[in-house]
Parts: sequence; C-alpha cells; structure tokens
Amino acid sequence: MDYVQAYKTIVEASKEKNTKEIPLLLSLYDFENKNCLEIGPGILARIAIKLSGFAKSITLVEKDAKVCKHLKQLLKKQKLAHKIKVINANFSKDKLMLKQKFDVVYAAWLPFSVLTQQAFIDQACKLAKDAVIFIVSSPRSDTTKMIEATIDRFEGLKRRKAIRQITRMLKKHGFEVKIKHTTLLLDFKNFNSIYGVFKCFDYGNKKLPAKIEEKLRKFLKARVHCFKDGACYIAAYRKNKKKK
Repeated sequence: MDYVQAYKTIVEASKEKNTKEIPLLLSLYDFENKNCLEIGPGILARIAIKLSGFAKSITLVEKDAKVCKHLKQLLKKQKLAHKIKVINANFSKDKLMLKQKFDVVYAAWLPFSVLTQQAFIDQACKLAKDAVIFIVSSPRSDTTKMIEATIDRFEGLKRRKAIRQITRMLKKHGFEVKIKHTTLLLDFKNFNSIYGVFKCFDYGNKKLPAKIEEKLRKFLKARVHCFKDGACYIAAYRKNKKKK
C-alpha cells in the first residue's frame, strides 16, 4: 500500500473524526469568522473543509506541488475555492509571501521530526495572532504499543519528549500551553487494510525480520475493528488572548 492509499484508508477507518477529533479542536479555539492558516493539510484537506463552515478564510500551506494541484481541483469541485486558498511552499524553509498574520495557525498529524524544528515553530508563532494548535500522535495509543512491541521499546518515551520540546518552544514565544490527550477509534474493513496502513506509515513498507513481522501481524489481527489511535492536542494561546 502506498502513502496515498494508506492515508485514504485510515481516514475511512476513523470512526470518530467528526464526532470527537473535530469537536475537540473546536473546543480549544473559537474558529467563528477567523482567518486561519493550516500547515500540511494532506490530500483531502478534510479538517479545513470542516472548519470552512465556521472560519472567515483558510490558507493551506502544502510543500508537494502535486498535492496542491489536487487540492485546488477538490476545492473548486466543492465550491470552496473562494474561502480556502492553497499555497505551494515548504513552511519551515521557504519565505512565505503572506501579506497578513492569521488569528490561528494549526497543523494535524505532522511528524515530530517536522514539529520539533525550531524554524517551524518560529514561523508558526510569528504568523499567529491568537493561537497555535497542533494535533500530534499521542504516546497513549495502540500505535505506540505496536512500535514498542516490534522495533523500538522507547517509542512512548520519544513521543513524550517531543511533546515537551514543542511545549517549551511555544512557551519561549510567550504562549500559554494546554495539552489534551484522547483516543480515536479506527475500524478497518479487514486485516489487509490495517496491515497496509501501518506497514506503510510506521515501517516504511520495509521487509521486517520474521519474528518482528509475526509480532506485528499478531498485534494488528487482534485490533482490526478496535484499534485505538492516540491524539494529543497541543494548544498554545497568546497570554493576552482568551482561549474561547
């Protein structure tokens, strides 16, 4: 399974994306009539599309040119091109030709290797007037247990360390930081679906030693319809701004 297939499959399997994931995001910030910036929206721009019913405008920054082209077509088809703008750029490295700051800057499910870059945090804080919100992989999840049982017994520790690092960097920019953890139920159609998703995302589709492969398959077979994905919401607010 390639990345695009894996992404679409996990979104389809997510049974609480609209009942838990998005509502929790909305509880952390009032998006009503706000100008928003999303970093790394993915091929479906699903969060931006949901928030478009509340926000005044949303700007998406995506580094992959092919994804940008796809997003523009998708938004045009859904008649949202007037409200959601797409910019092709590397958020951390490129000089963004933006004429404005945004009420809120947010990103969902980007890897810790990106979120812990100082340039990334600096840019996000520079552009945010009110708040910066990240949804990241939580150490309290079946994903963490899976990785610890197969290739890295320190996965949970690494995730907690990354969350603390992001928190410290945001606080240095004068933000107050609030952390919330939750789990999101994933219900896959069959074993091939769950295996394809996590083999792609967490193991890079690499061939694993026989014993590790056996452990991985056993772990996933027991969770085809009840995989508990972990989400950690890192919400940072300007100290002179209200959270809601």
